[in-house]
Amino acid sequence: MNRVILFSGHMIDRPGRPVPRFPPDLVDRVRVELGRALDSMELGCGDVGICGAACGGDLLFAGEALDRGLRLEVFLGGSEDHHLDHSVSFAGEDWVTRYRILTGSTRVAVRCLSSSSEEALYCEVNQAMLERAIRLAPTGVTLLVLQDRSSTPDGPGGTEDMRRRVLAAGGTVRTLDLAALRGDGPAGGLA
Repeated sequence: MNRVILFSGHMIDRPGRPVPRFPPDLVDRVRVELGRALDSMELGCGDVGICGAACGGDLLFAGEALDRGLRLEVFLGGSEDHHLDHSVSFAGEDWVTRYRILTGSTRVAVRCLSSSSEEALYCEVNQAMLERAIRLAPTGVTLLVLQDRSSTPDGPGGTEDMRRRVLAAGGTVRTLDLAALRGDGPAGGLA
């Protein structure tokens, strides 16, 4: 039976973010650690990843998942143009290129979700991803989350929101902590 991994992770810090959470200089380290996490779970060809496609954690996870042969179901908040404007292009052309490579793959299915309000959109995306994961893995959902556990949660629709939803649904959460990767949190890799 093919396995399913649900992913949620922080975006690259926007310019001017007062307290760094995912600074751009961590990209290579995070990419390597996400690959190690997938390897430690022995995920590969035939398995399914479910994620978003924002700059940072999502696109890094997606790239590592594709490199290992996973099929991906990618959920976007809004139209592709809206998604690129709000969640990708602010970080630079390299991230737009990564997005285009991802969505151009034949192993990727993209689903654009809409909502009556911007505030509800990302909560609805999280819920849709979780429901899809439950349908594909009825015996239990595993979430891999890239999260700064030392920072204030994003609020509705963020990584902590997804973490809480998965736990409430009886799923398992494996955390890759950005604070530890930055060197200003407890040491450790995947928890």
